[in-house]
Amino acid sequence: MTVGNNLIAKIKDKGWTIKSTAEKAKIPLPTINNILYGTSEGSVSTLNKLAKALDCTVDDLVVDSEVESKVGQDLELLKECLSIYDEYIKQKGLKFSREKSMKIVDNLVSLYSKKKEKGLDYKVDQDTIEWIIENL
Repeated sequence: MTVGNNLIAKIKDKGWTIKSTAEKAKIPLPTINNILYGTSEGSVSTLNKLAKALDCTVDDLVVDSEVESKVGQDLELLKECLSIYDEYIKQKGLKFSREKSMKIVDNLVSLYSKKKEKGLDYKVDQDTIEWIIENL
């Protein structure tokens, strides 16, 4: 989402019009239109005024919630893959170069991300780690 998308969502949540938002935030209507049409992201001062009027934070206006959510999910998957991988190599007494370890974990994350996107079971397991190691 862009700043404009976040802004229009907040305006709709309040049940306001764009014109009433401009008035409440004490911002010229063309400034809000520029943000909504993506020709401007808005100055810090403008975003602060909008956030105050809309009773939200500037982050609520500028952060891409879809990307933030995906990054959080990807980070959790990465942590899970790293944890299982670390446990596996300790159990087996294996030692790999940093580069090879990164390739293995990258392959794990890639595989499980694809499974997760398709709605398939994506439990990270040692058999999969073994298969990736054998096929690298």
